[in-house]
Amino acid sequence: MTTVLAVCVAVIVTVSIYLMLSRELKSIAMGVFLLGHGANLAIIAMSGSPVLPGGDLRQPPILGGGHLVESGHTSIGGNQPVNPSGGLLSRGHPLG
Repeated sequence: MTTVLAVCVAVIVTVSIYLMLSRELKSIAMGVFLLGHGANLAIIAMSGSPVLPGGDLRQPPILGGGHLVESGHTSIGGNQPVNPSGGLLSRGHPLG
């Protein structure tokens, strides 16, 4: 999968440079647009797959792993409950 993303990044960056070297403003704008997308795709390609082979998601390193979730700290009865559905805001209710 990483090879496919690397090829896609190379093609997108090559096409964007080709477009930016033209004399038309429309082509230059499209080249800048594509270069931004190529950079974002390169960042995604370098970050690796967020899904483990078993189907579980990796935890971001800033959270220190999933020990808070496994210990029940973030469950409804825990010390710091987390509502993954967004609560009332996701249902369209106003605050206040």
